[in-house]
Amino acid sequence: MKDPTTIGFDAASRPDAVRLKNFRLDRILGEGGMGVVWRGKQLSPVQRDVAVKIIKSNQFDSSMMVRFEAERQALALMEHPHIATFLDAGVSKDGVPFFAMELVDGQPITTFCDQYQLDVPQRLRLFLQVVSAVQHAHQKGVIHRDIKPSNVLVAGTQEAPIVKVIDFGLAKALQPEVHLTRKTFDTQTGQILGTVQYMSPEQVSNQLGNIDTRTDVFLLGILLYEILVGVTPLVGSQRSTGSSVASTMDIITKADFPPPSRCIAANKDVGITAQDRRTEPHRLAQILSQDLDWVVMKTLRQEQAERYPTVQALADDVQRYLNGDPVLARSPTLGYRWKKFAGKHWAQLAVSAALLASLVFGIIGTTFGLIKANSATREAIAKSIEAEQLRLEADQQKEEAEASLQKITALNQRNERVLQFISDSFRKPNPYVAAHDVKVVDILEQARYGVKSSGLIPAEEISVLASIANAYLGLGDYAATAEIYEEIDALFSEDDVLADDIFSVSFQIPWAESLMMLGKWDNAEAKIRRVTDQLRTQFPDADTMYAADANDVLGHIYQLRNQVEE
Repeated sequence: MKDPTTIGFDAASRPDAVRLKNFRLDRILGEGGMGVVWRGKQLSPVQRDVAVKIIKSNQFDSSMMVRFEAERQALALMEHPHIATFLDAGVSKDGVPFFAMELVDGQPITTFCDQYQLDVPQRLRLFLQVVSAVQHAHQKGVIHRDIKPSNVLVAGTQEAPIVKVIDFGLAKALQPEVHLTRKTFDTQTGQILGTVQYMSPEQVSNQLGNIDTRTDVFLLGILLYEILVGVTPLVGSQRSTGSSVASTMDIITKADFPPPSRCIAANKDVGITAQDRRTEPHRLAQILSQDLDWVVMKTLRQEQAERYPTVQALADDVQRYLNGDPVLARSPTLGYRWKKFAGKHWAQLAVSAALLASLVFGIIGTTFGLIKANSATREAIAKSIEAEQLRLEADQQKEEAEASLQKITALNQRNERVLQFISDSFRKPNPYVAAHDVKVVDILEQARYGVKSSGLIPAEEISVLASIANAYLGLGDYAATAEIYEEIDALFSEDDVLADDIFSVSFQIPWAESLMMLGKWDNAEAKIRRVTDQLRTQFPDADTMYAADANDVLGHIYQLRNQVEE
C-alpha cells in the first residue's frame, strides 16, 4: 500500500488532515497525472464503500481544475450499468476538490480475460459491455478519449462478469450545449494528453477539431486488438520495437498496424496466448483471419471516414460475428455470404447438402434419361413398323435406347450408393464414443478417410469428397478443404471421361477460395485464372454463375493484398 503522505499533497496534508466530511479515506487504489483515487467509506447519510478521487495539490492549477471539474460532471451525467456510478462531490476543508463514486472491486479487462482463460466469443461478449457503456456516453454528448484496460475494470465472477468503465479525466463534450465545466480549456500547443499506445492518429497529431465519436471507435479497436491477441497494435507492429518516441508516434499517426492474425503468427509467446484463449496457435490465427481481422482493422483506419461511423455500428458487427452472420466490415461477395450461412447452419447443411445434392442430381439425371430413353424407344417402334429396309436402323436405335436405360439404371444405383455412404457416415461414427460427445468434425473425418475403402467408383468418390470439402469450408477449416480438393483433382486426372465434366473445372473455385484464406494468394489466383480460361474455351455455354463466383474470389484476393500493402 502506498504511503498517503507521498500522493502530492502539501507537507502539512497528512492522512488526518485530508479527511473529508462524511468520508473516511483508507488506502490508495491508484494514482494518475491529475489525481489520486482512494478506497474509502462514506459515513453519512448512508454507510458504504466508495472510491474517492482527489486532485493533487501540486497539480492544483486552472487547467487541472477545469479537467477535474469536467470529469466529475461527465461522470454525473452517466446512468449505465457498465459505467461507475457517480455518488457525491465537494471540497476538502483545505479547498481541494474531490468526488466519490461507486467502488469497483475489479481488475483490468485484459487481466480478467487471461486469468479466467476466456475464449474468443466470451471475450467479445465482454467487449460488447464496454461498447454499450461508450455508446451511452456518446448519447449523453460525451467522448471518453481515454479507453484502455486500466480504465475498463471487470468485477463479478467468471460466469457473470460485469464491466465498469471509469476515469472520464479526458472526457470532451460533443456539442456546445453539453456543459462539462463553466470554464473553457484548450490543450496547450504540443501538449498530448493520454497514453501514447492507446491514442488515435488525430489525438497524437493534436488535431483537436477532428476528435469525435470515431476517435472512441479507434480506441475501442485498440482495446479489442489487445483483448484478442494480448498486445496493443503498436506493440504488435515489429517496427515499433525499440523505436524512438517520434517514430512511434509516426506509426500511430499512419495507423500502420498488422492485422491481429498476423500479429499472432509473429508472436513468440503465441502458445501461451492461445492457451489463455482455450485454443491452439494455428486455430487462433485461423479464427482471427476469418472476420475479426476485418472488424478490428476497420476500427483502426487512419481516416476517420473509413472507420465505423458509430460505436453502435461496431457493436452490431461484433454481434453479427457472434451470431454467425456476415459482417459489414468485409466485402459482401456471394461466396462469403454463402460461407457464413453455411457456417451458421453447419449441422443441418452438412447432412442436407450432401443428401440434397445426391437426390437432385439423381432425379435430374434420371428424369432426363427417361425422357430420352422413352423418346428413342417410341421412335424405334415406329420405325420398325415401316418398311423392311429400315429394320436394321430401327434395331440399332432400339439398342441405343436400351443402352440409355442401362445408363440410367447405373446412375440410380450410383446415387443410391453415394446416398447410403453419406447416410452411414452421419450415424454415430464410433461405438465407443457417447452420442452426445460426437462432433461434426469427427463425422467428417471418418467419412473422408472411409471413402477410400468404401468400394465406390471414382465418380462416386468425387461426389462424396466434394460434399465433405464444402462442409469443411463452411466450418472454416481451410487446410482440410484444400487437401480434399487435391484428392478430387487427382481422381479427375485418372479418368479422361470424368475430366470432360464441368465439375472438373468448377470445383477449383472453392479450392482457390480455401487457398486464399490460407494466405496462398498466388496459388489461388493461378487457379482462378485457369478456371476462367477453361470455362471460356471448354464450356462456353456453361452457366454464367461459375464465372461470377470465380470473379468474386479473384476480387477478394485483390482486396486482401491491398489491405496488407496499405
